[in-house]
Amino acid sequence: MVPQSGGGDLSTALLGGGSQLEEQVRRLHGQLDEGENARQREGDALRKSIDDMNFKLGNPPAAANPARPPAAAATPTAANAVRRTPELALQEGNAALARRDYAAAEAAAKEVLSFPKSPRAYDGQFLLAQAQGGRRDFGAAAVAYDDTYNRSRTGGHAQDALLGLANALVGLNEKRAGCATLDKLRAEFATPRADLKDSIANARTKAGCR
Repeated sequence: MVPQSGGGDLSTALLGGGSQLEEQVRRLHGQLDEGENARQREGDALRKSIDDMNFKLGNPPAAANPARPPAAAATPTAANAVRRTPELALQEGNAALARRDYAAAEAAAKEVLSFPKSPRAYDGQFLLAQAQGGRRDFGAAAVAYDDTYNRSRTGGHAQDALLGLANALVGLNEKRAGCATLDKLRAEFATPRADLKDSIANARTKAGCR
């Protein structure tokens, strides 16, 4: 999820030199990184505990178990069997999103993003934001929507990304920043898409925007 150069301009512009929102988005990125590191440490600790337990019980570690190689040899085949093209992953991810299976939608989005050079990566980034917003992980959703906007500020998802960012910020109780984002949306897209007008109006009401 690497934004184009100048990706921080959105946060700065939203609050008119507003270091507040820029700092909020930076902090959200940091929190996500810390979460990933914590999960990695927990996983390492769990594996060590399992190995220690096996040692005490007189069982060799799984890696040394002679019964493991056949299963390990089968792993690549299984992985290849479920690996989807970006287009198929996106299609199935959007279907999962429609039925509110946000975990499946997020997994599909990350699968699309594992092909960073694919033309579908932009759509995958937007799907990731929608899935994270759907499961009410507003911090992650705010970052993902911001990244979507910065990937293409005039792209097909630009208006949706700004609206999604605003809603995520309101979900974080950052209503002032949410209103600033909606003002940014109005300034950049004076005539929003017809299908977004009601959602934008509702977002402004929910945030208490002037």
